[in-house]
Amino acid sequence: SSSSGSSSNDNTTTSDNSTDNTSSSTPHPLDNIPGLALWLDASNIDGDNNSSLSDGDAVGVWKDLSGNGNDFNQTDEENKPILRKNGLNNLPTLDSSADTVMVNGDGLNFNSNQIDNFTLIALLEPSYLSNWRQVYGIGEGSGDRPALGFKDDKLLYYQKNNGLENSLNQIVTDEAVMTGANYIVYWNIDSAGNEIKFGFVGNNQYSSNTIVMTTPETRSTTFPYHTLFAGIDQTMTLNEPFEGKISEVLFYNGKINDDEIININYYLSNKWNLTSTVDSDGNG
Repeated sequence: SSSSGSSSNDNTTTSDNSTDNTSSSTPHPLDNIPGLALWLDASNIDGDNNSSLSDGDAVGVWKDLSGNGNDFNQTDEENKPILRKNGLNNLPTLDSSADTVMVNGDGLNFNSNQIDNFTLIALLEPSYLSNWRQVYGIGEGSGDRPALGFKDDKLLYYQKNNGLENSLNQIVTDEAVMTGANYIVYWNIDSAGNEIKFGFVGNNQYSSNTIVMTTPETRSTTFPYHTLFAGIDQTMTLNEPFEGKISEVLFYNGKINDDEIININYYLSNKWNLTSTVDSDGNG
């Protein structure tokens, strides 16, 4: 599991990324942003530039490139995502169905027993949007304490404890998303400022929402799972699956600032050839 507040990027791994537009002689764009606890990259799923994988393979382990060992796993064949080497924007991606989920069973570390002060950023492409579609979830309930996903055609932040302003348990973006389009989505929890900021950039759109967080979720020591592509409940049953492609996931232990999010958006848009549709800083 991760060490709180420290970045342990492996430049040997990152500089060899097949779709990463940085050379080994230049600093990696993520090196100066502290707190990287999880880094999943579809161009380097196996930690060896996908040399052990072929197009169409079912993937049972998505290696964490942060150096913290927070791999995501799936042992059941029917629940594994599929590698598409020419997937999202004709670059490698993991493609999911209504049966797909990957799990980190160790639970990424938090600074306290509260689930707060962290940032999640993911590059994805939805292929089906209807009702609830969970991209990333944590903990008890249905793996949604809290969770990031979609509710119909809007990006959704959800936490079960009604711990948002006016006793809400969810908030959706103002802007709608489309199937078949590429988006960088993010979720930035700042308990010091008592706020959650979340939104997306992509498809020539920018959407950012902020809501007051009155009570963070409490981390479960008996059900510490983090899930990707769907949620799971206490019986390990999959629910609310995201159907689509995910190419990169970054999870930071700590809130990162707006400039750092802009830098990550710029890094991802260049790496995945999305500069024509991604406005990294949202200024048009």
